[in-house]
Amino acid sequence: MHRRRVFFLLASVITLSLAVPSSRAAEGFYIPQEPPGAQYYIDCRMDPDHQGLRISETIFLKNTTERPISHLAFNRSLIGGYHLRLRINGTPMALSELAPEDQGPPLIVKLPDPLLPGAEAEIFVNSMEKSDIDSALTEENPLRESNWHPKLWWGEQYHGHDDYNVRLYFPPEFVAATSGRYDPSSSSYIATGVRSFGLVIGRDLGVLTDMAGDVSVRALYTDSGKACAESLVATAVDIIGFYRERFGFYPHATLTIIPGLDNPVGGSPVATGIVEIHGQERMVEQPEAYWQWITAHEIGHQYWWEHVLEKDPQDMGWLMIGLGLYADREYMRDCDLSHRWHRDIMNDYLKAAIKGHDTRMDATTADMYNRDYSYRNAVIRGKGFCVISALANLLGQETFDRIYLRCLDDFAGRRMGTADFEQVCEDESGQDLTWFFDQWVRSSKYLSCEITSQNSTPAADGYVTEIRVENRGTLKMPVEVEARFEDGSSQLKRTSRFREINVLRFESASPLADVRLDPKGELAMITPPVPTDAEKKTAP
Repeated sequence: MHRRRVFFLLASVITLSLAVPSSRAAEGFYIPQEPPGAQYYIDCRMDPDHQGLRISETIFLKNTTERPISHLAFNRSLIGGYHLRLRINGTPMALSELAPEDQGPPLIVKLPDPLLPGAEAEIFVNSMEKSDIDSALTEENPLRESNWHPKLWWGEQYHGHDDYNVRLYFPPEFVAATSGRYDPSSSSYIATGVRSFGLVIGRDLGVLTDMAGDVSVRALYTDSGKACAESLVATAVDIIGFYRERFGFYPHATLTIIPGLDNPVGGSPVATGIVEIHGQERMVEQPEAYWQWITAHEIGHQYWWEHVLEKDPQDMGWLMIGLGLYADREYMRDCDLSHRWHRDIMNDYLKAAIKGHDTRMDATTADMYNRDYSYRNAVIRGKGFCVISALANLLGQETFDRIYLRCLDDFAGRRMGTADFEQVCEDESGQDLTWFFDQWVRSSKYLSCEITSQNSTPAADGYVTEIRVENRGTLKMPVEVEARFEDGSSQLKRTSRFREINVLRFESASPLADVRLDPKGELAMITPPVPTDAEKKTAP
């Protein structure tokens, strides 16, 4: 069997769904609405027998909130003999004396003295992170762990204001990649204002490097994946340039691409500045445009997930998915490349809507898993993109670009949810968009229009064309209709969301040649319409 993975990956992405313990010692712990950022200075050494990582770190924390902080939480547990020593402002913490319910995860400790607003604390942590690295590097599938270093824990309320200075001490046969940019003067990897600091440790991996302006682009690759990695790096350089021109900036100093699964079925964001792309060793199984799209898509997550953070409940992040897909669609359009993958994503939603599934996007996490279809693919991913695409179509590119850029600016390092986004859309468009979000986000209504007649007749100065469009769906919104004429000219009009039947009138110099609904393919419409109950009864 082909051994296709030889790396050990750790990423400080907090994926634990932890409840704050209820105990007398933890009664003073609270989670600020905007948690303060911290500075992490970390020395990380691989254990001589490769059985884990020895980590010593100093954390500098300034209380930027308006309340004193009396307790801190860490993404660690003392249960199971976990090795951890902690000192706060020079005072050792007696962790062995903590009540069992405070031993984590998360580990909650009371500060020697409350940290007043504007005051700073110095926190020293020493830990041993146990993992059999050698086994992880030789197994068919890679060992993946999160939270590779002790980190302050603020519940599900991630934030993007942490700074890192990390020094790694590994044997020479290992290659490392991180979310930081290597500074040879200090032998450190440095990152500022990040949500998460990832660490990738590999053996028998090659490394490719390039620059996208001042952004360092790297790829770790296996021998059989080198050709794909070379293409991905060149593509990433082009994509970062496009995003920088379109959005005005790129949010991070580095980008590292790592191999993922054996099958070329997409990719995923790993941590700030690190993405994985699957199936690089099987490059020939997908067309070149696929690799361009998936690279653009994963880089888009560096804006929408790592730069702007998700506020909606865990696993319900349709907004970050939709905004990211909009970015990579714009790149594919700019390169005049295939839109098949975006159409496939739309179709995942349309299939669920045709079957009458509940596609509300404000369902609870529990509801999400209590389904007989893939809610994640159909709604979070599929409909999430459809909502953003429909909104951009409705408001026009100029207005939607203002919305897009304002969200990137206003929510840099902060969490943005559906309500926040809806408010920005209304502010920038000057419209009450409750009707749009009620239908697309808070209901299972679907869009379906049909051209039921078209008639082009001679007139005094040419021709008059009337096109009848019926709204056959339950969702009401304006839909573009393009009339194309025999002399090569075309005209574009929109239906009204207030009418079930629209008759659009066009005047032209030549007869009608063709008519198209949604000519740019930006709307998720069920075509042909779903038959009504009455139509089903009369069908042969």
